[in-house]
Amino acid sequence: MTNRMYHIIVNPASRSGQGQEIWKRIEPAFLESGVTYQLHLSKNKGDITRLCRELTGQADSGEPVRLVILGGDGSMNEAVNGIQNFENTLVGYVMSGSGNDLARDLLADISEEEQLQRILKGEVVRRIDVGEVEYHDEDASHPEAPDHAAGSVHRFNISCGIGYDAQACWIADHSSIKKLLNALHLGQLVYIFSAIRSIAVCPLTDAEVTMEPDGEADTGSGPRVYPVKRFLLGVGMNHRYQGGGYKFCPDAVNDDGMLDYCVAGDFKRLSFFRIFPGINKGLHLKEPGIFPERSHVARIRTRQPLWVHTDGEVERESADITLRALPGVLQLMH
Repeated sequence: MTNRMYHIIVNPASRSGQGQEIWKRIEPAFLESGVTYQLHLSKNKGDITRLCRELTGQADSGEPVRLVILGGDGSMNEAVNGIQNFENTLVGYVMSGSGNDLARDLLADISEEEQLQRILKGEVVRRIDVGEVEYHDEDASHPEAPDHAAGSVHRFNISCGIGYDAQACWIADHSSIKKLLNALHLGQLVYIFSAIRSIAVCPLTDAEVTMEPDGEADTGSGPRVYPVKRFLLGVGMNHRYQGGGYKFCPDAVNDDGMLDYCVAGDFKRLSFFRIFPGINKGLHLKEPGIFPERSHVARIRTRQPLWVHTDGEVERESADITLRALPGVLQLMH
């Protein structure tokens, strides 16, 4: 019998309340393997971050902390923001969300049975990048929140966006029919409705986007600065999918030490309805006013504060953010 220890963190609310049932389905694999495990159930937003902080913030005993997160993109976002010691932490992810953009990249070619077998070996299979956004201004709407002050940072697995896509996430989060559609397995309709509504209400403002030198990958040309009129969005992606399967950056790779960017502006709102259907095929990147980039660090300044999201979770408004890649810090067991 092995003495490997696992901390199973389950979001019972994931997949419209089916999270705990999914755990019951896969628990026999842990029982039969003979590993030791402890079950943790999250109850409120922030619980997973707190649990991961407590579990990984203890003194290094030589034995890695093994976390298995059962939830969706939001649960994994909380987890990566709670991990205190990446070098001593191994992570397994069991999909039980509604958007599941992270799973589209990480678990696309692996069955659940094989995934569990790899997790139960308890070894590092691969290392992938994590993204980080730093806010250079305070959020005037939440001046009392320490995390909303200038200099605060937040990590992300999938993507971070400012402007249009964050506005769409905010609308989706506040939709009165989101829970109903998720329960009917029609959650994608929430994102489509939000995307259409967002294009009508998202502010268009002037912006400046600066792609910083990329370290060893830099050609020596220095920062690349793009002034953008009628800025619509700037998104940095570590994985290919966001918003329930849309590929704003179809060539994003999660282990190259870089973020792929899609910046859009200087086109009419109605053009969106012509461009939007081609996003999943990457056709939008050929449109005037939209340009792709790849960089280790990027700074986005806008004339007025816009909503910002990390992995679809709307954090706050900001007019000045820096996005960067943290190469290879997340150690996965599958």
